[in-house]
Amino acid sequence: MRKLFVVLVLLAAVVVGALAVGTVALRHIVAQQRDAIIASAERAVGRRLSVGELNVHILATPSLHASALRVGEDPAFGDGTFLSADSARAHLRVWPLLRGRVVVSRLRVERPEIQLIRNATGIWNVSTLGSGRTAGHDAPGPATWVLGTAWAATNPTPPRSAWPVNDVEVTNGVVVLHDHGTQPPRQLRLTDLRVRLRGLSWDQPVSVALQAGVGADAANVHVAGSVGPLHAADGVAIDLTGDAGPFGALRSRLTDVHLAGRLTADVVTVTALTGHGFDGAFEVVGAYSLTAPHTAQARGMVRTVAVQPLLRLAAPDVAPHFDGRADARFDLQATGRAGADLTESLTGTITADVHDGKLSGMNLPSEIVRRVAGVQDAGRLLSDRTRKKYGRIFSDTTTSFHTMHMSMRVGGQRVRTDDLTVEARDYGLRARGWLAFDRRVDLDGRLHLSQQFSSDLAADVKVLRHVLDESGRVAVPFRLRGRLGDAYPEPDVGNLLEQTLRGLERGGSVGGLLDKLLGGKKDRKTGSN
Repeated sequence: MRKLFVVLVLLAAVVVGALAVGTVALRHIVAQQRDAIIASAERAVGRRLSVGELNVHILATPSLHASALRVGEDPAFGDGTFLSADSARAHLRVWPLLRGRVVVSRLRVERPEIQLIRNATGIWNVSTLGSGRTAGHDAPGPATWVLGTAWAATNPTPPRSAWPVNDVEVTNGVVVLHDHGTQPPRQLRLTDLRVRLRGLSWDQPVSVALQAGVGADAANVHVAGSVGPLHAADGVAIDLTGDAGPFGALRSRLTDVHLAGRLTADVVTVTALTGHGFDGAFEVVGAYSLTAPHTAQARGMVRTVAVQPLLRLAAPDVAPHFDGRADARFDLQATGRAGADLTESLTGTITADVHDGKLSGMNLPSEIVRRVAGVQDAGRLLSDRTRKKYGRIFSDTTTSFHTMHMSMRVGGQRVRTDDLTVEARDYGLRARGWLAFDRRVDLDGRLHLSQQFSSDLAADVKVLRHVLDESGRVAVPFRLRGRLGDAYPEPDVGNLLEQTLRGLERGGSVGGLLDKLLGGKKDRKTGSN
């Protein structure tokens, strides 16, 4: 036992001595070759590089520690700093160090801040990182830079099977995105950035864990999964799961999100994007080109999603005026150099069914009846019995309905439909026309009251007897023009007169109706035309 103890002590002394020798040698190399090491790193990244202190640590595991790290910006994007970090630590493998070789097992970067810039022509500042050239119109996009070392589409020589660094960790990082390709320019800040890459390899999937705060101080995006193999002729496979949100005023969260796809130097292809959000579920496939002019394609469906929070994201000007739960299918495409261009060029089709919905700021049935009757307050014309029975319709400031169906064609910054159909308990309507992205609306339609509602209403408002259809229901053609929220429906006088004249065959006089529509005698109860 005593001999074994002596052997172990001798082995420990040898290891410690070897580590000490290796550490001294490494410190000597770092001290003597500091400028050469920094110059080599500058050539690798193609940018100016500065380091505060460069030290060797032996405690726990040998490591090389750099403080106050700065990577300069491409001069084409200014004279600022591309990356700054409080510190970077490279953990070294022990056995290679004992043999006089420096092998990095893990790289940890603490508190980095990265400035990502896209100029007005769509070129990113990262596109020239490591390329030894400055930005120009022929410079590749960011994915080309990322894949330039990871994907050998243009490299006939296969890379090594393993990276020099197996494990990379970024903690407490910040990324600031400056997008000058949009008008006005936009800025997005990612905070609380934490990234862990494990098993870095060319020919095996890389484990990825990421969290970041998007428009928030704390992380609201969490992602985990795998990326790779990085060296694949058909691109880099992506398989990630996670959750996201809430984002500012948009309180909804996306949960159980699964993203599967493939990344090449030119395009991101999404083969499956599923998850839950906006109180419903979604399934999407699509693609986005990374080179300008960008093209985007998305096809999929949503089930029982809350309409208003979804519209806050897709059409914020329309969102305050519409609510309900929707099932929808869509097939959309867009082309452009930036976000605004993509919105302006958006085309495709959408089929939607909305349940338990509400159109705010407008009561279509009350407004149409009021204007046909030529009064300011249609409710004042009703008997107590009718007012009690249908009072909610005439007192509400919204148009509530059970179901809405529409097939839409998107193009020219408008959504067009020929089959807008709304059904409620006491009325329904059919319409065709368009709604623009800026809330302008142009619809032609026909309001149908239920047979019982029509009978009760016509008994109180005599003029409505002239707009009964063959089934005895009040049917009023109308037009809706203006900006959603400010527009009010107007009876379509031409179609209404044509409909009323046909009613002459069933008997009756149209004089009272003509007075109301064309500005004749005043209503005795209200003093209105």
